[in-house]
Amino acid sequence: MIAHTTEMVWQLCYVYAPTADKDETVVENFYNDIDLALKQTKKHDITVVMGDFNSKIGQGTVTDIVGPYGLGIRNDRGDRLVQFCQENNFVVSNTFYKLPPRRLYTWRSPADTPENIVRNQIDYVLINGRHRNSIKSAKTYPGADVGSDHNPVVVDIRIKLKRTKLPKRPVSMDLNRLKNPEVRKTLKVAMNSDFNQLNLEYNSNAIALDTENAWENFKVKIVRTGKSVLQPQQNLKTAEWMTEEILSIMDDRRKSKADKEKYDQLQIKILNKIKEAKEKWLESLCSDIEDSDKRHDSFNMHRKIRQMIAPTYQGRVMSTVKDADGTFITDVRDKLLLWEDYIRELFYDDREDFHNIVAVDDGPPITKREVSHAIVSLKSGKAVGPDEIPVELIQEVEETNLDYLVQLFNVIYDTGKIPADWLKSTFVQGFGFQVLMQRCLDLNCDLYVCFIDYEKAFDRVRHIKLMEILSKAGLDYKDIQFIRNLYWKQSAN
Repeated sequence: MIAHTTEMVWQLCYVYAPTADKDETVVENFYNDIDLALKQTKKHDITVVMGDFNSKIGQGTVTDIVGPYGLGIRNDRGDRLVQFCQENNFVVSNTFYKLPPRRLYTWRSPADTPENIVRNQIDYVLINGRHRNSIKSAKTYPGADVGSDHNPVVVDIRIKLKRTKLPKRPVSMDLNRLKNPEVRKTLKVAMNSDFNQLNLEYNSNAIALDTENAWENFKVKIVRTGKSVLQPQQNLKTAEWMTEEILSIMDDRRKSKADKEKYDQLQIKILNKIKEAKEKWLESLCSDIEDSDKRHDSFNMHRKIRQMIAPTYQGRVMSTVKDADGTFITDVRDKLLLWEDYIRELFYDDREDFHNIVAVDDGPPITKREVSHAIVSLKSGKAVGPDEIPVELIQEVEETNLDYLVQLFNVIYDTGKIPADWLKSTFVQGFGFQVLMQRCLDLNCDLYVCFIDYEKAFDRVRHIKLMEILSKAGLDYKDIQFIRNLYWKQSAN
């Protein structure tokens, strides 16, 4: 049984072992069945195996597996149970607490009498070793009215989870600093200066000789400028609304502990500043939410809302997947290999190179106005690609200084030589569908969900056939050449 709680997932397995009159083959099959069930569990969850094992572990410590307070003398079945616990890193919880025998025995023989006491401990509660410290007590209740010759075993488990801090990805540019007019002005001047320098250093012929090098020089220069101007500030901010001024006043307060009057004044000042900073931060977030709503950008709108009402929100992480045989995969490395095989099979296309294109120098050139319009139309706040260039940097460049970028695009379009960064794809989880579905539910709209067989979807179209259709449709040679190189030379991770 799987029980989902607010803290974590519990995997509960109840067993009934073969009785003493069964042979060893039946016993081994019993433990094999348990092993098969445990393969469906995950290491970080709490796994409990409990029930009637028809085994006597008895007294005697076994490393961290068996405690010193068992009851009776261990038998062969007890040795097999200990072996099972060692193989699967289980702890026998009801052998670690010093109790009177009446609180240890779990089964009373039909032959038990006051003169001939026959009582054994054959029921156990096993828990994975990772959570052994969560067991606070384990004892039986012989006086319980349960209508059985077995006594109930009650185990007190109290989970105390350690807060894990996810490693933060180092931020090379703090785009939030663009909200400061002075920083934005500095970036605008620096970016336009870089583009003017590129316009002077390169012309179309120089770019055509080495397109990859021209793109690398452009990328390095732009990223270097962005990192220098938008360098993240190193401070002690513990909240997004915290300001440098408040931190400075807090430092003064810390130094003024000997002067109570001054300390109290600074305390009042800090509280007022915090209130102002929080209000300003919330107003800024609300403004961003309204702007996203006006642009119909539901993804960023909901992201900002979550940031405002639940700063510690974390997206759900896929925890289990199944392989082709239906077996659950829990190891991270095995999951990655499984996804790699799945993606390779899904998108694989056994194709030869396509040369049946008549090389005609046709197709209009890319104009500066088109490039400028495309840059302005891009949405801000998007994740960067392998080139690490945020769109916010390019948007600070004036249209008159876009000559280098226009020349670079035209050379790539004319020659079909695409930079390596443009050919790299990364598989990411799609969040937009969940947002759209939730929005439909919120607005009580009809929702139609179409499940697609990806083996028959567009990604499984034969590219050779696609190129032939585009060629027959009269698409410009440069367009077909660019699409062909994009499909044939791209890579993904």
